[in-house]
Amino acid sequence: MASGKIVKLNIGGTGFQTTKSTLTRFDGMLKVMIETEIPVEKDESGCIFIDRDPTHFRLILNFLRDGQVTLPDSEKEILEIQQEAQYYLLDGLMELCKRYLLNVCIFEITIINFRKLEHSAEKKIPPNHNIRIIKTDEELLEIITYPKKAVLVIHLPVTHSGVIIYPDGFDGIAVSMKYGSIFDIYYKTYKVNHKIISNPFFNIHEVNSIQAGPNSSFYHNKFSQFMVQLERRIANHIQDNGY
Repeated sequence: MASGKIVKLNIGGTGFQTTKSTLTRFDGMLKVMIETEIPVEKDESGCIFIDRDPTHFRLILNFLRDGQVTLPDSEKEILEIQQEAQYYLLDGLMELCKRYLLNVCIFEITIINFRKLEHSAEKKIPPNHNIRIIKTDEELLEIITYPKKAVLVIHLPVTHSGVIIYPDGFDGIAVSMKYGSIFDIYYKTYKVNHKIISNPFFNIHEVNSIQAGPNSSFYHNKFSQFMVQLERRIANHIQDNGY
């Protein structure tokens, strides 16, 4: 369709410029439009016109350029991007959105189920160990500086697309029920560099010192190995503190 290297697009009245190689990098509607002779609509300036909302098209172009993209935090926006990806037939971007939304759903269900268990007298859950999230490094520092009892912080990496990486089969409710009377248990997410393999890890912060869990660079993302390391450190903590 387009013989030159630069392609000008008019998406719902907003102009974009990119290259032919970007638009044809992945299979989809844009690649077919550029590489075949199918008729396309053009505006008065000769730009290819596509009658779609331009709000998320910049993100779509970034996905085409890099093969990955950082998704926004808003679930509503993710759904909008997923709809646009479906229109442009970009399977990779649709999968990113799907994984992100599934992760959000799993996390919300986990919290809901935990709340149900927490209020169940039959489960005899120790008090004051609900799921707590640490959002900033400053908040983490404040929590571990003067703890009333030992603090267990489970660090979960977040990919560039917003997907939280849990240890395989990890059950936060079971961990909290088993160890909530010994520790104040927190979760903290951290952004990962896509060039570096990062995995979940934990830290046990004693009242007067820090006993660190395995560093992520030495640690495999398997539930069994994670729990072996975690329970080994907890056993040491119990022995050292005479529980």
